[in-house]
Parts: sequence; structure tokens; C-alpha cells
Amino acid sequence: MIKVTGGFMVIHNEGNAPRYLVGAASNGAAKIEIHRSVMDGDVAKMVRQTAVEIPPRSHLAFSSQTGYHLMLYEAEDIRKRNSIPISLQFKDGSSHTHSFKVVDRREMTMH
Repeated sequence: MIKVTGGFMVIHNEGNAPRYLVGAASNGAAKIEIHRSVMDGDVAKMVRQTAVEIPPRSHLAFSSQTGYHLMLYEAEDIRKRNSIPISLQFKDGSSHTHSFKVVDRREMTMH
């Protein structure tokens, strides 16, 4: 079991109104939180997010460039080339489950 690890993705919003990611869950992790890494002076820190806006007809990358990421706590079966299903939960009550491929962070590419 991995105590804590990060999740990265790109969320697309094809609609005409903003969408708000408000949570995430998985049977493969005890808890998932939405975070953003920010600089506070010379110190980097993670700030928990209660909602993240995905603008209309746009996308939002959860990446090292934006600082957004999912924090998975007590994740099971996290091994390279495995997948973990994560349900993304939105403010409008909808959810979308996607299978996230486990990769070594040093090998990650964002599209």
C-alpha cells in the first residue's frame, strides 16, 4: 500500500457553462482530495480545493505546471502499468468514472 500519491489528468468541458469538480473517490484508495500546489514566498505548499472550475469550451490540466492534482491516500495496488478507477464528482451532481493508468512520474506526459 502507498500512503500517499498524486493523480494527474486533463478535464475537458465541451459545454457552454462552467463545470466544477468538487470531489473524487475510488475503491482503490481510502480517501482522495483535490489539491493545488502554490508558492507562499519561497515555500511551496499544497492547498486543499473544495471546487475547481473548468471553463466552458475549454479544459483544465491537473499537472505540475498548473499545480492542480488529486491526492490519493492509502492507495492499494499502485504499481507501474496497473490502472485505478477514480470517480470524478461534479457540483451538478454528475460523476464520471475513468480508469487512471499508473505511471512513474518521471515518465509522465500530459496531452
